[in-house]
Amino acid sequence: VVSNVIAPGGSTGWHTHPGPSLITVKSGTITAYEGDDPTCTPTVYTAGMGFVDPGDGHVHILRNEGTVPAETIV
Repeated sequence: VVSNVIAPGGSTGWHTHPGPSLITVKSGTITAYEGDDPTCTPTVYTAGMGFVDPGDGHVHILRNEGTVPAETIV
């Protein structure tokens, strides 16, 4: 289990994981971008929402495009 805090304007950087991860947004807002999406369409997750990163080479970035820190639990 990992707790990540992303400052306003910050990001995780483009990355992947060796396997699946369950991400829960504890506070703030996270905007996700998928590396295989040619339109670079964002998906926004707010506090209390969760999503699954499939891992296994799936490249993505999580950004805090809000004005307050965002925290995720993975």
